[in-house]
Amino acid sequence: MVEITRRNFLGAIGVGAGGLAAGGTLAGCTGSGTAGESGTDFAMPTFQAAPELEIEPFHTSDTPGMQNVYTEQVTTFFKSVDREPGSGGTVTSFQLTWGEPSDPLEENQYWQELNERLGVSFEPTFVPQPTFDQKFSTMLASGEVPDLVFVNDQSAVNLQGIRDGAFADLSDVLAGDNILEWPNLAARKEEIWRASLKDGRIYQVPSTVWAITSLIAMRTDLLEQTGIGTAPTDADQLLTVLREVTALGTGPGGQPVYGVSKYDPPMWRWIFKTGPDWRLGDDGGLVFVAQTEEYRQMLTWLANAWDEGVFDPVAMTANPADIVSGSGLQYRSVTDSFTALGFTQNEMDTPGAKMDFFDVPGYDGTAPVITRNVPYGRSTCVSAAAAEDEDRLVEILNVLDYLSAPYGSEEALFIGSGIEG
Repeated sequence: MVEITRRNFLGAIGVGAGGLAAGGTLAGCTGSGTAGESGTDFAMPTFQAAPELEIEPFHTSDTPGMQNVYTEQVTTFFKSVDREPGSGGTVTSFQLTWGEPSDPLEENQYWQELNERLGVSFEPTFVPQPTFDQKFSTMLASGEVPDLVFVNDQSAVNLQGIRDGAFADLSDVLAGDNILEWPNLAARKEEIWRASLKDGRIYQVPSTVWAITSLIAMRTDLLEQTGIGTAPTDADQLLTVLREVTALGTGPGGQPVYGVSKYDPPMWRWIFKTGPDWRLGDDGGLVFVAQTEEYRQMLTWLANAWDEGVFDPVAMTANPADIVSGSGLQYRSVTDSFTALGFTQNEMDTPGAKMDFFDVPGYDGTAPVITRNVPYGRSTCVSAAAAEDEDRLVEILNVLDYLSAPYGSEEALFIGSGIEG
């Protein structure tokens, strides 16, 4: 029997990891902006929340933009796509890949099943991250733009494709209630669409993204040995804690330890309340973060902390393999805390280690300032040439809508996990 290579295939096409716009918001109210309210010459796409999950959230937040936290697995799945499969034609894509290439279609049962469910022959072109911009330029220059193209709008090379007209203006197609034809794409709030506009128009279908994707973790077994403990209340107490952790020399398993092993700027920017990269000044102009008093205070504190020896001497390295010491505090991704690589694995790998989340203090004893992510993640554009055929455009958007199925749906279960057995 041929092995199902769902993991390799998904790693290549990026489904579920953001290579194509994927996922939907889990909660919220419906509604749409009008042309006058949105400041554009079209109605912003109507927001339609995905169906509620059958399980209750473990934690909810009153902070705008924060998602619910679930500790139970969904066992009953809803159908998010209620339409006939496609016409049997071909839909192509140009996608960033972080993983190994998938097995060829003829050897890949997962890919074959995906085509069956989509009703089209899905033909992706996988491009490794190191060469993506170069290949992107070559693709644009060829004039042969695939139907669906991953576009990193933080890249000038990628943005050039929008400026040059290679991708379709989807503003009118997705405006107002029009988007309800694609319910999984409609599960994006107005702030997500608005943040991704280019020249006030929709050229990208943005993916949803968590408001916060990283956090600060601590080794409680180390911090508990300090005079202040696991809850310093300001920058002075924090420096004392880190100094005393470094003074321990080694952890319970004999590993050398420092207050901080790796320098991660966001952690310190939260503590010193520097806020986003740009802010409005008193004169109405933009002020860059490095020009602020908070940033100066942060640099002064960090320079002193470095002199105090609370950082591993290789903490500024670009090569993670250089860091072999343990760390009192760590800045790490949310998924790196909860998955198989998370806290439990850390504790198994380091005898005596105990991991927990760190309650971040503001430098002056008040609350920290945590800057949320840009409201949208990686985006997908549609070829302008393909969009000239209305029926073909609908079929392309149908494929993208299927791949954007939210957690808890039958479609997302298949995309993420394949078929049992």
